[in-house]
Amino acid sequence: MPEPMTWSEVAALLGPARNYWFGTVDAEGAPHAVPVWAATVDQVIYLFGERCAMRFRNLAANPAAMLHLESGDEVCIVRGTAVDVGAPADHRGVMTAFAAKYTDPDDEQWLPDVDPTVDIVARFEPSTAMVWSSTDFQGSQRRWRA
Repeated sequence: MPEPMTWSEVAALLGPARNYWFGTVDAEGAPHAVPVWAATVDQVIYLFGERCAMRFRNLAANPAAMLHLESGDEVCIVRGTAVDVGAPADHRGVMTAFAAKYTDPDDEQWLPDVDPTVDIVARFEPSTAMVWSSTDFQGSQRRWRA
């Protein structure tokens, strides 16, 4: 059996990553995955984008989602739901977290405070997480459940 872990441990694994894969389900039930940026504020994960983007259209119809790290060697897969929490201007602390995390000179143009097309912030609400390392698959498996 995989060892249990806390949400704090999962959030600590996710927090430093630059890019994530975010998966949703379209109206026909087909999976849709895209790379996204995310920021963690008080152990809560936030995403942003354009309401017209397929991932947010999918979430409006079905909030089921998954978020995972890019790596296939150090794996962290989180399942849950994503909820529209409004416009970037309504979440100053979240916008500050994105600006503090994505600091490369070319990043600024894509940040919610700068990009006028960004009109949605979503809060990812996790229900389960799976973690393992390819260097010790059996020994490193861990699980979290809400």
